[in-house]
Amino acid sequence: ERTVQLGYHPVGGDVLVVASNFGGKNHPAWSHNLDANPDCAIRIGAKDRKAVATRLSDDEKAAVWPKIERTIPQMKTYKTRTTRNIKVYRLSEA
Repeated sequence: ERTVQLGYHPVGGDVLVVASNFGGKNHPAWSHNLDANPDCAIRIGAKDRKAVATRLSDDEKAAVWPKIERTIPQMKTYKTRTTRNIKVYRLSEA
């Protein structure tokens, strides 16, 4: 198990997390872990819960990206630092 602190965008009872890696040329290691095994755990505030990660399609990502940028403004900068397709995951309670 690994623990990573991430910004997130809430969508109903789910959250969206962005594998930006600060705009680096490689995807962050945690995203490879979710690709290999989507079962995960999240903590928001003092609440822990089990979740399942689903990677958004490019069309799904495009639809929510403006909202993500409003919630996590640094994403505007991060997307200009890289040419890679930044992954976005929906974490839904298991």
